[in-house]
Amino acid sequence: MYEKHLMICGATGCLSSGSAKVQQALEEELAKRGLENRFRLVMAGCPGFCEVGPIMVVYPDEVFYCHLTPRDITEVIEKHLLGGEVVERLLYQGPMWRRRPVFMIRYPFTRSKNSMSCIIQGSSIPTILMNILCGAVTAPFHGL
Repeated sequence: MYEKHLMICGATGCLSSGSAKVQQALEEELAKRGLENRFRLVMAGCPGFCEVGPIMVVYPDEVFYCHLTPRDITEVIEKHLLGGEVVERLLYQGPMWRRRPVFMIRYPFTRSKNSMSCIIQGSSIPTILMNILCGAVTAPFHGL
């Protein structure tokens, strides 16, 4: 069982921003530290906010990192994955917040019914999909 799942956007917008290089740097750094069995790295679909890519969402924390570069990976591993501290400078900074929101669910683009990350029965679609992948959802859910 993995401690955390690291979902890197592998859709066109993030790929054109360099998400494949971020994924490669993360794979290499996790392997170098012997952490590949503690943290699962997945190239995922679009979470719906291409302009801030490359994007990575850390589950189960639902921490949404944006504008990632390979240079950020060591800090994310040391501070967040190993130290439990969110790397605030990599969080989204919108015009309407004084503080950066940490959780993906608090971003306006995750609140829209039409967004790919829309809310269904209190959970975001990526959370539901992650629960399915991890075997945590057994009952069918409606509205998808």
